[in-house]
Parts: sequence; C-alpha cells; structure tokens
Amino acid sequence: MSLVAWLDTSLEQQRRAREIIKLFSDPLTIDDLGIGQIRDALGDRLFPGSSTIQTRARYLLLVPWAFQVASGPTSSTRSLVARAEEYERSTLTSILKTDPDAVGLIGKRAGKNVRTLPSQIYWTALRTYGILEYPIGRQQVGPTTRRASEATELAERRSGPWVATLPPRPSDFPYSVDGGLELTSEEASWLQERILLSVPDSLLASLTRSADPGVIYETPSAWDALRATELPDDQRDLLTHAELFARTMQGAAWVYNVLLAEAYARDEYTPQYGEVDVDHYREQFRAWTDEMRAIMPRTQHWDLPAFWQTLGTAAYRIAPATQIFVNRWIESVRDGSALTALDNQALRTMIQRRESAKKGPQAMLGNSRRLASWTGNSGTGLLTFRWANVTRILADIREGLDSAGTR
Repeated sequence: MSLVAWLDTSLEQQRRAREIIKLFSDPLTIDDLGIGQIRDALGDRLFPGSSTIQTRARYLLLVPWAFQVASGPTSSTRSLVARAEEYERSTLTSILKTDPDAVGLIGKRAGKNVRTLPSQIYWTALRTYGILEYPIGRQQVGPTTRRASEATELAERRSGPWVATLPPRPSDFPYSVDGGLELTSEEASWLQERILLSVPDSLLASLTRSADPGVIYETPSAWDALRATELPDDQRDLLTHAELFARTMQGAAWVYNVLLAEAYARDEYTPQYGEVDVDHYREQFRAWTDEMRAIMPRTQHWDLPAFWQTLGTAAYRIAPATQIFVNRWIESVRDGSALTALDNQALRTMIQRRESAKKGPQAMLGNSRRLASWTGNSGTGLLTFRWANVTRILADIREGLDSAGTR
C-alpha cells in the first residue's frame, strides 16, 4: 500500500505536499513544465496565508477552539494534540448533523474517518494572521500553564499559544456548533482585523477591507475583477506581474499539449479518456495567440527584472534553469516567435527538453509507456493564484459582517 508522509515540524512542506496532491486531481493545473514555484510565490505575495485546499473562513476559529478545549494544566503535548484532533472530528460530526450540505465542509464524505484535518490545512494561515502567536507546529502545542490568579482579563481567555482576543467559542463546542461554517458578525469583524493587522500591505488586506461581493466573487481572476478598482501602486504592479505571467506561460502549456497530442496520434494509442483530437489543441493554441496579439504592447513593456525582484526571497529558491526557461519563453512571446511556435522547431525542442529536465524518466514526450497514460489537457488551465479559494474566504467575512443582528 502506498503512503504519503511528512514531518509535522515542516509546516510549509506539509502545505505544499497537500496542494501538490490536490493538483494531481485537477488535470488543468498539473505542473509538467515546472513553474509551480513561481506560481506559489506569486500566490503567497498576493494572498498571504492562503492555499488551494482551504475552503471556509470559520476554520480559522474552529481549529483554535478545538485546541483550546483540549488544553489544560495537566495535559501532555501528545495527549493535547490527540484530543484536539478528536474535537476537530467531533466538530465535523456536529456540523453534518445540522447542515449535511454545508459548502466547503472538510470531511463531508469521509466523516470522522477524514485523514486530513482542518488544522493541517489552516496551520500556516493561523500563523500568518497572528492567530497562532508562536512559530510552532501542531505537534509542538503545549498545555496551558498560566494560573488564573496570574492572568489579566484577556489572558484568562488564552489557552496555549492562541491570541488572547480570539472570540469565544459556541456553548457546548464541539458537540454543537451554532451557525456551522457561517461567521457571526463579531467573528467576521475580528478575522478582518487579524488580516489587516498581520498582512496590511497585501492585496488580500485591501480586499478584506473593501471588497464588494457583487463585483468580484464570480469573476474568474483577480485582474479581471479588479481592473477598474483603485489599488496601491505596489499591489497593482504585483497583480500585473501575476496576470502577464499567467497569460504568457499558458501558451507554453498549449504547445506542450499539442506535442503530446501529435505523439499520441502518431503512436495510435487507444485513448483512455475519450478521443484525442490534435486539431482541438492546435485551435486552443491559436486562440491563445489571438489573446497575446491583443495584449502585445503590455508584454513588450513588461519589466522582467522587476518581476523576478517582486518574488523576493522566493526568487532565490527558484532553480536557475526554471528562470532561464521562463525568460526565454516570455522573450519569444515579446518578439512574436511564440505565436508561430507550432512551426518553430527551436521552441518545440525547448518545450520537450524542459519536460525532460523537469520529469526525467517520467517525461511523456519520447516515452511511449508514459505517453499511454496521458489524460489530456495537461496544465492548460489559466493560473489564477488561489483566487477561487480566496474569494470564498472573503465572501464568508463579508457575509458575516453583513449579518449583524441576525444571530
């Protein structure tokens, strides 16, 4: 039986591993050309604390509450975490009883047997927003040791490393969860404040402060949603970098898929997931070239050194070969050669070599055994940097703020 495992102390690696697993379930976001680090770095800059596996904002309170209930002066760290995990499962059961169709409920199908718990998904966000005050992992959360006689009024509400201003949990939590995954007005206001205090200069903070649900939540990308919105210059520049990176690199993905489709048809495989129509992929590439012609002035004036600088320290972790590949492709878009890439042997070879360098013996081009497993549309979806997940969190906060007096 195959098993994926990791050390609890490496929080960022845990989050990345789970996101990678999720990405493999979505053929539109598979990273065959190795640009995932850049995608993730941009997502972290735009929306700190976010991830592609977050679902609802109230988990940012449900998780601390579970650990608070589990905490006590006589608890060992090991027993505290085990109890907190059991309370997370009880929270799931309680919400399922009152709202079996709850949108974004983690473990809705698996029930109490769910393997990936909300605390494993939201731990980085809890740290980023200052809800968890210390940079520790789940397995490092210790019991409460402060005596009530030594505590201030706020500190009396503290349990372990959680911020003292955390809103009070519902009565009889986790065996009943009033409101389910819906934030109360008080909780929404508090969460809005945590984001504004912890990441004040981010686009996420700007949206948390003033986003209009009617304008952005059903828009497929942040740049489309915010095209006419006034933003600070640095946030607008970052959003422009993200858009141009997403739109230009989508062309490389379409070339890669054309190469796969041509090889698939040439080898006369019996498709496992429907017919493979080479013309379909070529047509999608031609649609991309039309989009590029429409924004060519913007791509030609794109400041690539500033783009890499925008990524900050993350840029130093991105392999030089990845940066070279991305720069070469973007330059081919700017000089127009990428628009005829299907007839450009140099660019076709560059794409094939990139896959080979990224995946080694698992590369599909030139490997008939691997090619036979191709399911189509490999990484062709437009990168949106967690926008769908972020807008769900923003919607929860906005709906909570608008619910004053209703609960």
